[in-house]
Amino acid sequence: MLKNFIKTYDPANFGLTYALKASISFILCASLSYYFFGFHATVFATNASISIFFINSLDGNDKAKLKYLYLYIFLSCLALPFVAYFYELGWWLVVPTFLWMSFVGICAIFNPNLNKVLSIVNMTGLVALIVQSNGEFDIQSSIYGLIVGGVIASTLRVLHIGTYGKFTKKTYNLLLNDTTKMAQNLFDQKTFDETALQCANHIDSIKKIFANQSANLKDARLIIHHSKAIFYLYKTEDIFYSLISLKRYFINIKDNSLLLEVQKEILHNLNELKNIFKDEKVSLKSEALNKIQNSKFSIFAASLEVLYSKFELIKNGGEDKIKLEKKSSKSLKSIISEINLQNDTVINSLKLALGVSIAIFITQVTKIDHGVWIAIGVLSVSRATSYMTRVVGFDNIKGAMIGICIAFALIYTLKSTVIFVPLIMLFIFLTFYLKIFPTIYFSSVFMATFTLVFSEIKADFLELVVARFADILIGFFVAFGVTFLLFRKASAIKLNSNLSSVIARLNKLSNFFSQSQKAKFIISEKSVLTSLNIYKKAILENDKREFKYFKTSLEIYKNLEEINGLIINLKDYIKSIKHDKLDLIKLALESDIKIISTRFEMIEKKLNKLPYYFYDSVEDKLMCHDKTITYLLNLIASKQTKVMDLI
Repeated sequence: MLKNFIKTYDPANFGLTYALKASISFILCASLSYYFFGFHATVFATNASISIFFINSLDGNDKAKLKYLYLYIFLSCLALPFVAYFYELGWWLVVPTFLWMSFVGICAIFNPNLNKVLSIVNMTGLVALIVQSNGEFDIQSSIYGLIVGGVIASTLRVLHIGTYGKFTKKTYNLLLNDTTKMAQNLFDQKTFDETALQCANHIDSIKKIFANQSANLKDARLIIHHSKAIFYLYKTEDIFYSLISLKRYFINIKDNSLLLEVQKEILHNLNELKNIFKDEKVSLKSEALNKIQNSKFSIFAASLEVLYSKFELIKNGGEDKIKLEKKSSKSLKSIISEINLQNDTVINSLKLALGVSIAIFITQVTKIDHGVWIAIGVLSVSRATSYMTRVVGFDNIKGAMIGICIAFALIYTLKSTVIFVPLIMLFIFLTFYLKIFPTIYFSSVFMATFTLVFSEIKADFLELVVARFADILIGFFVAFGVTFLLFRKASAIKLNSNLSSVIARLNKLSNFFSQSQKAKFIISEKSVLTSLNIYKKAILENDKREFKYFKTSLEIYKNLEEINGLIINLKDYIKSIKHDKLDLIKLALESDIKIISTRFEMIEKKLNKLPYYFYDSVEDKLMCHDKTITYLLNLIASKQTKVMDLI
């Protein structure tokens, strides 16, 4: 069970090797800096190590990445001598904090790497303020620690043990291996069912990564080419369903030599698709398909065409049409034109700057020694939307409580034993490893590690831990309050929630073809209408002064309402088709409706800030030859595209 859980979030074992590098870096930085330069050096060396391994993935080759990491070391060292002067500003420190944080955020418009580097410079600056608030600050040894820790961590960070792209390669090949086993056992009902179940479980597990992990990760680009990863996942899932639908023909058709030829060609094509990640040519065959098309098995031929279309789509679309967006270079004029209050990056920058500034203000006015940790709390939980800030914030709070309980249990049972120090090392490793898991797991281990480490350093660690937990709470409320009250009205949260509900119900309704009972469709349709009415009411209750947002929401509603009507029309038309004709188009129609269904899923993923892929047009991907069905499906797809563009 534990193995399956780990494989769900780290199927390529990249997180394991990354955590090993980070742990080695942390221990080396702490040991060397303490031995040569003392306690203050250790604080900044370990901070540099943590920051460098927690920084979001940098763009560019290793040489470019090292330049940016060394820039972090240089800027951090440059800032340390001025910390005491800034600390003496008192609550006036709010002004430079707000200006600096705003600048750091806006940097993302013209140089994402610089934004990421300056973000960890911020964290080092906050740590310096904490050290300064505790009394004597040895600047020289702190700078030495920064250099030692920064250089060691930077070197290990760019050291290649595994690659991010390995995730896509391993998961894709895993699913292709599963579908290959299914194809190998098309004549064996029992074995086929077992391999199909295994494939279905793998598909569900990989989907969980995109459903849970990506929403909470500190590193949004942990999976490079995530759009391709999702593309391969959904298209391989299509192959999975196609093989299940083909299974009955291999039982019912009494021409084994012909079926064996088809099976051999399917296996060949599945193996060829693996070449996509080997930089080798993909050579698909269709001789057996052609033979079936010219045989008396017309329904089997129609079903087989659907499967082969998926092979072609993966071969062509995977490499040519699904590409990670690359930001082109911008002119100074275009950069300046983007700095306005309609730009999401600018809004998020101001929001974060205001949150951190409020935290600094609270710190300076109340004279809380540990108050700067509130600002760190704001940075930890602040997200692009109030919804995600709330989700991540509550996960952090719950995780912190769990971590403290775990740590106290270990301290009071194992503190005096020889295994306590190795136990701390294990938790340091887990802190880095669980970075790729949902926030609550990471937060639990982080707080447990924090408590265990300080139980060794300070006698009054209990007071320190309680203060940290209080800081997390205050930081969360500051971050959420700024987002909720000033940047996102309550109605906006309600709108997004209602919109997500409508899309989910439309997705369920779009799968009507598999709903054999009329009552099921009627129930689904009623739930869609209810959700649409609730969404419309939420729009009309929204603040009309935000006209652009109001108008966009209303347009989304109108498109969704039209989609609902088109689905009903499609359902009614399909009911009118004669049974023998329906058998011929059944598999192609199921495939086309799956495309529509997948597009609903991708709209919902974009709405929830999750990785997704999306084609603007599906006209060349629809398999059904019935003109009315194709016309209606294209209309639905065009409305989906409009909704996607408006979100």
